[in-house]
Amino acid sequence: AADNERQDEVVSFNSGDVMDIIVVGGGLSGMTAAYEINKKSGHHQASSSNENAIQLPRWKLLEAQSVVGGRLRNSVSDEIDLGGAWIWPRYQPHMAKLVSDLDISMFLQPDDPSSVRIEGGAIQIVHSLQNYLPKENILTNVAVTRCTKIMDRQGEGNNIVVRLETVTPSTTDPHNDEPGKTFYARRVLFACPPKLLSLHVTFDPPLSLEKQLAMNASQTWMAGVTKVALVYPSPFWKDKDDASNMGLPTNLGPAFQVYDASTHDGSVSALTFFTLVPQDNPAIKNDKVLAEQCAEQIKSVWLAMRLPELATKANSFQRSFVQRWPENRYISEDNKPRRVNPHPSPKPALCKHDWGGMLLFAGSEADLTSPGVMEGAVGSALHVVNILES
Repeated sequence: AADNERQDEVVSFNSGDVMDIIVVGGGLSGMTAAYEINKKSGHHQASSSNENAIQLPRWKLLEAQSVVGGRLRNSVSDEIDLGGAWIWPRYQPHMAKLVSDLDISMFLQPDDPSSVRIEGGAIQIVHSLQNYLPKENILTNVAVTRCTKIMDRQGEGNNIVVRLETVTPSTTDPHNDEPGKTFYARRVLFACPPKLLSLHVTFDPPLSLEKQLAMNASQTWMAGVTKVALVYPSPFWKDKDDASNMGLPTNLGPAFQVYDASTHDGSVSALTFFTLVPQDNPAIKNDKVLAEQCAEQIKSVWLAMRLPELATKANSFQRSFVQRWPENRYISEDNKPRRVNPHPSPKPALCKHDWGGMLLFAGSEADLTSPGVMEGAVGSALHVVNILES
């Protein structure tokens, strides 16, 4: 009875207010989906005088944060990746094709030629996608909090649509978010980490039990990691094999991995550390202390490797950049992580559509081939766009 009452709600909006598709999430997956939707709609453009003309799909993308990019981000200067960074083109066909289609340059990872990075940082992929999209279709600082299936009886017939209620996120206190706009769509594509979706969005009617359980059990890959980049006057480590791309012993400091983050043109020489900072460590709230601890840690490692000529320069970094992903509520489900979550495995329930196909799900963790990495973000978006086409 309650469900019938909800569906019988008379909705006061014009049909012109209803989007054909709303993409929720402006990370790599959501932006790829928007790019494909926009590109394919252009291919079907026809004269409005033709009665048989295919209507261009009306779409918008809603992003909770102030910028698009999701887990891709650069330092404020120097073009150093502080989020996802690596691509393996030989094993990641979707990423290889997307980067090629966008005419983005790649270069070999200096200390691991099996992988490549993007010139200017991986965020350049999102920026390139954004350049192809109408600015007015992408809305930032719009966080979806409630997703409701409703009946539109204003027009002819009984049309079922999705209502999205949103807030404008507070930058200081999550309890002080301001009420936002309401959006309507015939279909919604959620391109968000499934765990965060289960925490931030209420669905009415509820999603299938299978999907709820899978979302609640999922974990957002690398969201609990803080990345630290140290910029040096020169890449003094380059001539020593295995000195800059390796796992690190955590008993010596907060970092568990390091790699050469220098730019392709040689203008910036940097080491980037993956860290998991204990809650009782003074570096938990102090970026300067965290950078110094990483430098001391790699110094100790180099000494143990009998590389004193490198160790003496470990503390000579000129500047540092710290990206604390656990503190971002739209990236991480845990602001006090005690471990790095295991790499996600394919979960079919995460990518299944719901509400009879009105709700679709993309995002890296929802991919069935390469969950957790950029290849999965793009692959899941392409999969959902193919569903929309069919």
